[in-house]
Amino acid sequence: MRTELRAVLEIPLTRTLKLRGLGRTALLRDTADLNHRTALGGVVAVALSPAIELSGQVHQIRYSHASTAGYFAPRLAQVVEAGSYIELESPSGWLLALDVGAGAQRVAEFGRPAGPWSHSLRWYSLITAPLAPGRALQLELEGEDSSVAREAATTAGAWRYGSAALSLRWAL
Repeated sequence: MRTELRAVLEIPLTRTLKLRGLGRTALLRDTADLNHRTALGGVVAVALSPAIELSGQVHQIRYSHASTAGYFAPRLAQVVEAGSYIELESPSGWLLALDVGAGAQRVAEFGRPAGPWSHSLRWYSLITAPLAPGRALQLELEGEDSSVAREAATTAGAWRYGSAALSLRWAL
């Protein structure tokens, strides 16, 4: 079971330039183990238009101890990346959202120094097609190729995946 608290602080410096501070803390619990994960991040974001944002990001994740439950819990993981977020919506309600990033990351397991920097790639996209008031068809595509899973519990440090989801949203 995971209990998590997240916080985001956004400071607009100019009309188009923003600083973001990100913080997360989580307790990961099962019958044999209780582990604590903290994540801190900083983002410098520039809005090129109301629909397009470019960013530089740094993230750091720490666990209080190695996992006894079988998931990968490094002492430290660091990520530095450039990212872009694009969100376009048509007058008829079609929506396209893209969130992509590329950069470098490194991992330090407990009792070891930080390893070498390696590549980090991520992609998320959402397409929403309105069908009628209160109904929409959504397609989500997501992928990641990295040394550390940012959200998932894995048994090894390497994390490469792709997923696709098609859903029908129907308001009641």
